[in-house]
Amino acid sequence: MKSPRALTRDQEPNAARPFKEKRQPKIENRKSGGAITTIRAARSDDIDNLIEMARAAFEQSDDRAFTDFDEDSCATSMGSLINIKGAGLLLVAQSAGKTVGMIGCVFFQYYINARTSVAQEIFRFVEPGFIDTELIEEMDLEATRRGAHVFLPATTFQGARLYAGQQDHHKWLS
Repeated sequence: MKSPRALTRDQEPNAARPFKEKRQPKIENRKSGGAITTIRAARSDDIDNLIEMARAAFEQSDDRAFTDFDEDSCATSMGSLINIKGAGLLLVAQSAGKTVGMIGCVFFQYYINARTSVAQEIFRFVEPGFIDTELIEEMDLEATRRGAHVFLPATTFQGARLYAGQQDHHKWLS
């Protein structure tokens, strides 16, 4: 069964997809309303700053229920998203030259059809006062530019609580 997104694109999973005119700009030129925010691909020299942002996001998350923050693992993961072609993508949002948000995704072949490339969000964080919608939209666009047929944004790690028996699965699914 095709996803609703695939049906709206009216194309085969492995076909090249056209972009709408208004959604053509490269990520380096992407601007948003309010305080001007530029969304761009992360670089290796961003990692130290992004680790601190990841640490702050972790401290606010439910992830603390099942793991602790490991700076080396975080740096390795971010480095892989930045430097290994095809592994994933890491975008940063900036306002007045300061990094105020980030979003990361990994790429993989869909298990039912290897011709279908999936980009799955693995993390997202924005500083208070900024909205993450444009980061999500830009990740969708850039993942598509890089060959993904579908972008799957993350919701939460509610599934971890489900397996821990802390939540009734019927309520979680509704």
